[in-house]
Amino acid sequence: MDQEEQKKQNDRIEKIEALLFDLANRVNQIDDQLKPTPTPQPGVYSPPGYAIITPQPLSPPMDPDDDEFEYSQKPDPEKEVSQGEFWLNKIGITLLLLGLGFLFKYSVDQDWVTPLVRVSFGLVLAVSLVGLGMRLPKSKRVLSQVLMGGGIAAFYITGYAAFQLYHLVPHYLAFSFMVGVTLLSYYLALYQNEPPLALVAVIGGMGTPFILNTGSGNIPGLILYTCVVLTGSMAVYYFRPWRLLYWSSWIGGWIVMGIAVNQLPPLKPESLSYFWSVQAGILFAWTLFWMVPMVQKKGQWKPSVAGGLPQPKTVFESLVQDHNLSPFRWFSPRSFHLTCRR
Repeated sequence: MDQEEQKKQNDRIEKIEALLFDLANRVNQIDDQLKPTPTPQPGVYSPPGYAIITPQPLSPPMDPDDDEFEYSQKPDPEKEVSQGEFWLNKIGITLLLLGLGFLFKYSVDQDWVTPLVRVSFGLVLAVSLVGLGMRLPKSKRVLSQVLMGGGIAAFYITGYAAFQLYHLVPHYLAFSFMVGVTLLSYYLALYQNEPPLALVAVIGGMGTPFILNTGSGNIPGLILYTCVVLTGSMAVYYFRPWRLLYWSSWIGGWIVMGIAVNQLPPLKPESLSYFWSVQAGILFAWTLFWMVPMVQKKGQWKPSVAGGLPQPKTVFESLVQDHNLSPFRWFSPRSFHLTCRR
């Protein structure tokens, strides 16, 4: 009996060992399945059979107490000087022009000098400012821009004083002088590559009929002159696609057109020419603002090697790129409408 019991116990021990061995294998398999597998980092390619290269950790942030950190946080003194110089120049030229205007007015009241001497002084000052601005080096671009803009404004003030205040010159001569100043401002804007000078030209050119107003009510002449100024500004825009120039011309042109519409006489057979001139001017301005940017953009159309669209270059470039317009679909009112909404 003792041998039989011992044999049964040995069989039980062997079965228990087999069960334990099987349980150990299952536990190892489950453990292998639960282990996390390395996932590839975005932008890192790991071919089969190669280990994944993990990116190195970033360097620790700089200590605020470190000298290099304090140096990197310090503002650029040259940038601060440039910004301060910009605003000081603007304030200085504004005070200079105001002083010129008060000098004209005070000299008239006190009869210190003759009107011809006053006008000559204004011309000398304007020529000096423009000449000094053109001779400054490129490092003084801000000051040069302010001086030339102030000189152009001094020319306009002098022309106004010579005609309206002192009556030294007739209307046609003063008007021709103002047109010449506008052309000079456009030339300086192109020569110096300065959009603010083009803005001064647009403002001065659009304001010339009102500065030299004689009360004649010549609406066709006003419309014709405005169309000429807009043609000049859009010609400059064709070579220099400045958004400032385009939108200032757009706003100024429609303001003048609105004033002309407001000054129209009652509709009569003898006043039909006024209505026809205003309608023709509005149609011309709308066509000019629509066509010139499109033609300018078409001249710069250069498809890339991959066949895609080029990078934005003009005010209408993003329109063509966003809406995938072909060159033959540019000449549409919808293109102009969508561009103006941008």
